[in-house]
Amino acid sequence: YGSVFAAVPLLHGCDSTVTDRCSDPELLSRGEEHMRKTLQYAEQSNNAGQSCSGCQFFSAGADGLCGDCQILNGWVSEQGHCTSWAARA
Repeated sequence: YGSVFAAVPLLHGCDSTVTDRCSDPELLSRGEEHMRKTLQYAEQSNNAGQSCSGCQFFSAGADGLCGDCQILNGWVSEQGHCTSWAARA
């Protein structure tokens, strides 16, 4: 049984969306979840001029889809947005 169940996470990864790859809710701590809710983080910005990729708190990742957010303390979508967004200087 062990080998069958060990393959399940790998199969899930093959079908993941940007949301899963950038900020899988299963991997977030309660504090991280709370911070995302408090700052109204969304994987897709409603304002084209204010996506995570243009925020001073964002550092791009190697995959070109996700990056690290200093405020949310973890991976986020480059297309995302939260209420702490601040333009790069």
